[in-house]
Amino acid sequence: MRSQPSKLLLRSTRGLLNAVRDRYGWICLLLLLLCRSSLTSRCFAEEVSREPAEPVQDVVLIRGGSGELVRLTGIVVEYAGDGLLLRPRAGADRAVPAEQVLAVETRRQPGFLEARKEKAAGRVEKALALLRDAMSGESRPWARREIAAEIVRCSQAAGNDLAACDVFLKLIAEDPRTPYMDCIPLAWTPDQQSSGVENAAQGWLLDARPAVQLLAASYLLLGPRGGEAAARLRNLSLGREGDPRIALLAATQLWRTRILTAPPEEIERWEAIAEKLPLPYRSGPYYVIASAWAHHGRADKAVTLYLKVGLLCEDPRPLVARCLWEAANTLPKTGWEEDAARVESLRRELRQRFPESRWTSQP
Repeated sequence: MRSQPSKLLLRSTRGLLNAVRDRYGWICLLLLLLCRSSLTSRCFAEEVSREPAEPVQDVVLIRGGSGELVRLTGIVVEYAGDGLLLRPRAGADRAVPAEQVLAVETRRQPGFLEARKEKAAGRVEKALALLRDAMSGESRPWARREIAAEIVRCSQAAGNDLAACDVFLKLIAEDPRTPYMDCIPLAWTPDQQSSGVENAAQGWLLDARPAVQLLAASYLLLGPRGGEAAARLRNLSLGREGDPRIALLAATQLWRTRILTAPPEEIERWEAIAEKLPLPYRSGPYYVIASAWAHHGRADKAVTLYLKVGLLCEDPRPLVARCLWEAANTLPKTGWEEDAARVESLRRELRQRFPESRWTSQP
């Protein structure tokens, strides 16, 4: 986990948040609370990594039955959607439900750790090369799946949605209920539509696995097969498959078809639904909701959501970068007595955090 970029993020945007605090204090409070939650989880994971562990012992942080935080040590034998299996130094193996696992600190390949730093710096192609090396040097299946999830994120950051989808499909072929479902490279913006991905998605739509259907429908939703894709998303949103993550993501994907037609009360319901998702899953839904508010001329609401994505999320990098750009372009329409310096602070944030993004050069 990376704490230093988060500190830089807060310093570079403090002026903007202070500027709207007086008239829109609730926005600042919400952003700061969300940011504090995000930073707290990062700092906690870092604290786990700093604690001295017994040789070759993994550290697993879980949430106990009463909500308390519990630190376990041992060897992680398996970590998948069905749960985590920990082998302690003494005693019987312990099975932990996946939903209770908060963080795992283990011996990771040096290339994996370096790749995360390179991705954060915008050097995504170098990050991908490091991740492939790390994959070749990793023998533990569950750790290889963690690396695969990061390859999905980096491939999407490099603008290669098809490659990201291919790796994700291999990931869920091994673990259909993967704890890394948040890396699913869904389409959220019109510029993600490409003939290569859409052609492949037509085959994915026939797959029996819910996650594959969800992925396919996201890329077909705004094209000629949009009706079929929407029907598949409606079926997935009912939750019959037993994975609430897929059900909620399917429901939020359907919002993309109503950005121009949804009335304000419907968009407000969307916001309530989006809040049910863990933060790593919210970037796409928040972007859709912001786009709907912008269409209604509610720049204030749109900016709030663009900022929540741009300032609190790390992935998918192309979408986070776009939200920073959208926030900068929408701010002057809010009537918040905005000036060029404050807009430039967001553009500077965009250039510093996402140098690889095409949005850095957009007017």
